Amino acid sequence: MNITEGIIKAIQRHHTITIFRHTQADGDAYGSQQALAQIIRDNFPDKEVIVLGETSVYWSKLMGKTDKDVSDQEIMGSLAIILDTANLPRIDDNRFSYAKEIIKIDHHLVVDSFNETTTWVDSSFVATCEMITKLAIDNKLLISPTAATYLYAGLITDSGRYLYPATTPLTLKYGAHLIECGADLETIHDFIYTTNIKEIRVRGYVMLNFNKTANGLAYIKIDKEVRKTLGLSEARGTGAVGAMANIEGVKIQTVFFEKDDGKIKVELRSKKISIVEIATKYGGGGHVLAAGVVLANWDLVDQLINELEEMCIRN
Repeated sequence: MNITEGIIKAIQRHHTITIFRHTQADGDAYGSQQALAQIIRDNFPDKEVIVLGETSVYWSKLMGKTDKDVSDQEIMGSLAIILDTANLPRIDDNRFSYAKEIIKIDHHLVVDSFNETTTWVDSSFVATCEMITKLAIDNKLLISPTAATYLYAGLITDSGRYLYPATTPLTLKYGAHLIECGADLETIHDFIYTTNIKEIRVRGYVMLNFNKTANGLAYIKIDKEVRKTLGLSEARGTGAVGAMANIEGVKIQTVFFEKDDGKIKVELRSKKISIVEIATKYGGGGHVLAAGVVLANWDLVDQLINELEEMCIRN
């Protein structure tokens, strides 16, 4: 019995399935969570499926809300499936540990154990949505147009519209399959890629104000005052890290974005230098060339900048 068959067997053994993912959900985390819930409901209608974690202000407009007021008793005795999360502190709702059985499905490099019964972690996948697509295909499960839409949204965001190096021929095949299942491409692309005037001005601000060192580090600091001036909220972020991509001589690009609570959200991207180790060192995680972390203060930001600069010098 292969890993995907084992996961379906576990779903069949339990009446209640609780689905978790990481905090500050991106398209892959939110999409894989909502899609898996939809797939289970469509194929196993006798199951109770509960989706946990904060509702994303942004992604909920495309994929709906998570469940609220979930009691501890509902989680106890359930099968908990944790998606797209490598770090224990990043799981959005730590009550997953109350569950009778735990499964981890993730495409990040392994960081923490969740004391899971079943582990399916494979960094060769560009997205957890790609893994959920494989799970459904391997077990001949129905992927409804709704589930296909959620999966495709996560697939194209985590693959950078199939531009990131982790994209494989299989990624494209799964994308094609989701289109065949009825993924609503027009709705997805309009939702994700339509740009408003505010976002254009943010990118303009980034291009005019980012710093580039002689050794190939590009970065920008966006504090709460700048956020206020630009009209930015935490929910959507800036898109600034993408604005600095493909600039000649840039090896690593990073955005430091001050949140409402004063902590600093850091987005890290690289063309060739592995950055996941330094993200993990500071309590974050991610992929070899795309990672993130949340820092407690601006002093740590300066410390991280110095370390990133050293990495550029060495490479």
